[in-house]
Amino acid sequence: MGIYLFRKVVFNCKKATLLGLKKNDGTASLWEELQLFYHNLYCNSCRRFIKQSKEIDILLANITGQEHENPTHTLPDQVKNNLQAQIDQHRK
Repeated sequence: MGIYLFRKVVFNCKKATLLGLKKNDGTASLWEELQLFYHNLYCNSCRRFIKQSKEIDILLANITGQEHENPTHTLPDQVKNNLQAQIDQHRK
């Protein structure tokens, strides 16, 4: 079972890219960062994607003068509620 869990964590590129984005945003837990570290030991593609993503975030922040997580625009509440209703309807 230990090998299965190790493979599931280490060899899952989809999860690694999501963890990489969380790490770049500063929201990854210590456990998630550890999982990402081990995955990146074996996966050059994910390591490159995460590095490029961070560089893009920095460039965007420099261009706009703002942090990426503080957008200047948001969706109106009615649009958000409609989207949430559609998501909830598809889950049923």
